Amino acid sequence: KTGYNWYTYKWSGDNYMSMTKYCTSSGYGTEDNITELQRGEKTGETKDDAARAKLGGKWRMPTDAELEALRTQCTSEWTSRNGIDGRLVTGPNGNSIFLPAAGNLDQTSLGNKGAYGLYWSATLDKNSPYGALGLVFRSTGNITRGSDYRKVGRSIRPVTE
Repeated sequence: KTGYNWYTYKWSGDNYMSMTKYCTSSGYGTEDNITELQRGEKTGETKDDAARAKLGGKWRMPTDAELEALRTQCTSEWTSRNGIDGRLVTGPNGNSIFLPAAGNLDQTSLGNKGAYGLYWSATLDKNSPYGALGLVFRSTGNITRGSDYRKVGRSIRPVTE
């Protein structure tokens, strides 16, 4: 019961059919229809946003809408920085960020390192109650929107307000 799996995922019993929070269908657990991670901004809320919990202040995970702007309003190119492969994403204003192709963790295995960039958003996948949205990229093609099981470890690119 170690690593990234349904047993260690905070909001499930032991599988994707037993969600205890962030569930949009009673067939997958306790339905609450919360579709964005809570950030602890209101009294009594928990800090479920990993960026807010780790960095504090105004740092947070980006929403799917913010990642959609990154996908549709920016250009990107596959490159290497300090020996690390990834995508350099440049916005209309000329500012850029480097997103490493860090891969993902499932159980205790790191997969796709150097081949794929997989980044979480704070938005759940409304079509898959056990999934969340994010972005995906590799050396060829464009940055795309993707969904994965919430138990999987993906990178997070924090944003601040």
